[in-house]
Amino acid sequence: MEQLAAEQQADVSKMNTERLCKKLGEAGYDKEELESFDRADLLNLFADYLLKHPPPPRAEGGAVGGMSDEELALRREELELKKLAEERKKLAEERATKELEARQKELKLAEERAAKELEARQQEIELKKLAEERKKLAEERAVREMELKKIELQMREEELNRQKLKDEAEKNARNPWLVKPVFMERP
Repeated sequence: MEQLAAEQQADVSKMNTERLCKKLGEAGYDKEELESFDRADLLNLFADYLLKHPPPPRAEGGAVGGMSDEELALRREELELKKLAEERKKLAEERATKELEARQKELKLAEERAAKELEARQQEIELKKLAEERKKLAEERAVREMELKKIELQMREEELNRQKLKDEAEKNARNPWLVKPVFMERP
């Protein structure tokens, strides 16, 4: 195992025992015989195999040129999982956007409703003020009409008093006993 490069040693030591047996079985070793070996023996056997049959060189970007079907399947599953995660993220963002838009619409409607209620209350207050002013004007008009009626009554009373005085004066003028003495004037 010490003869392998450090990177290869790290890769081999990370493999689990089942995978080591599988890789050695694919290399042509007897699977039943491999089951009798312990992990250290399997690691040394696989290291010897790698020394005799080095893996193909790595392509740019770190990918191994000759991947097994299992590794390809795992990579495909990883890609699918990434796609699903991205789709979920996208759906979550769309849902959040829709929720935000719905909340903004609700707020806008609430603001419009509040503005209409405020306007209605202001109109109601103005109508109450107008009603109070009309009531006050009606009361003032009633007071003025009462004053006018009082003045008319006083004028009628004065007219009646004048008529009475005139009638008495005429009556007295017809009564000979109530003749006024005429004074003679001196020359």
